[in-house]
Amino acid sequence: MKPLRVERRAYDGELAAYWDARLLRRRSAFMIWHAPPLTPIVYPRRGFSAPMRHHELGWVWFRRHFTVTVELTPGGDLERAVCQVCLPPAFTGSVLSIVELGLTMTVEPGPRVTVEEDEFQEQAADYGYPPQLRADARAAIEEVRGLLAEGAGPFGPDLAKMHALALKAPRPARA
Repeated sequence: MKPLRVERRAYDGELAAYWDARLLRRRSAFMIWHAPPLTPIVYPRRGFSAPMRHHELGWVWFRRHFTVTVELTPGGDLERAVCQVCLPPAFTGSVLSIVELGLTMTVEPGPRVTVEEDEFQEQAADYGYPPQLRADARAAIEEVRGLLAEGAGPFGPDLAKMHALALKAPRPARA
């Protein structure tokens, strides 16, 4: 499985965080990555790093305005899923770059769904998000709610398959 670097960026392009992962699946419209517990997440703006606490599986669609990262319990069950609304991600070489817009939806077992909008409102004002981008961001949240309702993507049988595949993969090199 191919190593890759996942980058989270602010709307102005500034690098907010990055970590090493392994590519589990790549199709024309999406990819799925995995990072094991203790993988360092580096926060260059803040000048520190912190280890991941869980296995994380990331679903990324290249033409959609969101990504979904699933944190798993040691037994492979859903601990929580975090949907980050973003510009359509870019993948070049071995770098996945995600420009986040500050709108986040969290899904916990139950399912319990929480949408955090404060950062989105602040960034939309600070960066002057165009009206279409604001509409696309809100539509992305509804699209993820649809995946959850259908039991599709990271909320369906693919979760167990990708977890099993991730456990077979060698660990990525530490940064």
